[in-house]
Amino acid sequence: MKQNYDEFLDLYKQIENAIPKMKNAPTDANVKWLEESIDDPALRTKLYISRILRNYIQHNTDYPSFISINLGMISFLQELLLTISSQFLRNSDIMLSGKQMLVRYVDEDIVDTIKKMETKKQEYVPILKNDKMIGIFSDKTIRQLLIKNNKEKTFEKILTLLKTPSDVKFAKPEDTVEKTLELFQNGCKMIVCTDNGKSTGSICGIIRENELKKN
Repeated sequence: MKQNYDEFLDLYKQIENAIPKMKNAPTDANVKWLEESIDDPALRTKLYISRILRNYIQHNTDYPSFISINLGMISFLQELLLTISSQFLRNSDIMLSGKQMLVRYVDEDIVDTIKKMETKKQEYVPILKNDKMIGIFSDKTIRQLLIKNNKEKTFEKILTLLKTPSDVKFAKPEDTVEKTLELFQNGCKMIVCTDNGKSTGSICGIIRENELKKN
């Protein structure tokens, strides 16, 4: 239960700090300002209740016996924080890059890649040749290999299977997370950030839905 209170207060504080960075927000913008600017009555009421609860918890020591914080409240603040921060964060702020992301080259081992996919919990793996993406290795590709009883060791031999799924999109590192969030809401599973925002560019990083939830 204490964890819920701590997480609630931490999320509320993050929202307070993020609000002045919003588009068209005055420098002294606060939670009440945001509350009054929300058109949706249900969301406005939820934020109002959150503000009242936060104030009570901050100023009254008897809050554990009087107020409970449930997962619905936590989820609401998480989604609100994501919506707010997406207006000023860039893909480069949240994307996995370097050794954080799993990318492979055409001459690398398929079985080793499958093991790393499990470790990194990465469903789609960009396959590169001369630092340019030539396709995506995925769970679907693994199933195709099993069906065909394919025993090839490297990606060079299975290039025709490395299709880019329709739920993998491309974006630039400097694009706002607001645009990225919209892509995920429309069914995207992974975004590949390249220097030109297209599949022909050099990969700079990847974004999964997990990266959005962390921010």
